[in-house]
Amino acid sequence: MRITADWRVDDVLQRFPATGPIFLQRGRMLEAATGQMYPSYPEMTVADYAVKNGVAVETLLKAINAEAESGAFAIPRALPHDAGPEAR
Repeated sequence: MRITADWRVDDVLQRFPATGPIFLQRGRMLEAATGQMYPSYPEMTVADYAVKNGVAVETLLKAINAEAESGAFAIPRALPHDAGPEAR
């Protein structure tokens, strides 16, 4: 299954949480108008996000699809109970 430009960002993040850093590195998902106390997070598609942040849609799609696909091949492994954060 490929993520396309018409997928909602919320759906991508919910289904493939590991794509979160890709979005965070490329721009903002929030809107904060002058005088607005709290930012809002409008619903947007991957294409909307790319346009808003000046990112090429195809480049963004390649990155998030690569991350989503790599998660499908990851082998879960149990860590020893005394393993520190460097083992994760």
